[in-house]
Amino acid sequence: MPYDPGAKGGHITALGRMLVAAGCSAYKEGPGPVWTSADSESMRKYQIKVGDQGSAADGIPGKLQLARLKRGFGRSA
Repeated sequence: MPYDPGAKGGHITALGRMLVAAGCSAYKEGPGPVWTSADSESMRKYQIKVGDQGSAADGIPGKLQLARLKRGFGRSA
C-alpha cells in the first residue's frame, strides 16, 4: 500500500490516527482516507521528533519509519 501523495484508503486514515496519537498532528479537520499536505506535514513532524533529518524528514514514511510508528502507536489506528 502506498503512503504518499495521491494515496487513498483506510490505511491513510490509520496512519493519520497514529500520527495524532504520537503528538504530531498538522490536521485541521482530522485524518481522512485521502493523502493531503496535512499528512505530509504530520509525518514530517514525526520524523523530526524521532531524530530524522534532511531527506529522511521529507514527510513520506520510509519502511523503517512506518514500522516504528506502527509499533509505538498502531493500537491507536
